[in-house]
Amino acid sequence: MHRTHCAPALVLAAAALLPAPAALAQVYRSVTPDGQVIFSDQPPPNAVRTEQLAEPEPRTAEREGEAAQQAEQNRATRAAIEAQRRAQAADVSAADKEVREAERDVAAARKRLAEGRVEGEGDRTGIVGRRGGGARQSDAYLDRVGRLEADVAKAEARLKAAKEAARQARAR
Repeated sequence: MHRTHCAPALVLAAAALLPAPAALAQVYRSVTPDGQVIFSDQPPPNAVRTEQLAEPEPRTAEREGEAAQQAEQNRATRAAIEAQRRAQAADVSAADKEVREAERDVAAARKRLAEGRVEGEGDRTGIVGRRGGGARQSDAYLDRVGRLEADVAKAEARLKAAKEAARQARAR
């Protein structure tokens, strides 16, 4: 068996002739006549437009640390944005629930008012049935209708406030 020894200079010369690693190779962005975009280490001959992209900066431990720190900041930012989005969705949901409850209260108050306006026995004073209307609504009737009207106004004010709160929750 025959052994040959290569001189170190010969090994270095052979290594210099090898192509550079892909991470350090030049990259070209080219557009073909049909509009197709091609990324390659050499521009194609039929390209209508070619641009040489900047070589990536070599990776260093410092850059790796900065990239990791930036990635962590990005994750924290995304988590904060997601938490804010969930909080806003919860606020909108609660505001919508309040609007629905206020709408039900308004409908119920209006129904009670309509029923309370129906005159029953004892809701008129004076001479009932007399031509020319000698009777008027009793104080008890007027008090009852006044309380029911106040209930409707209160329910409508609650509904208005609930709708405004829902609008503001959506605007955040």
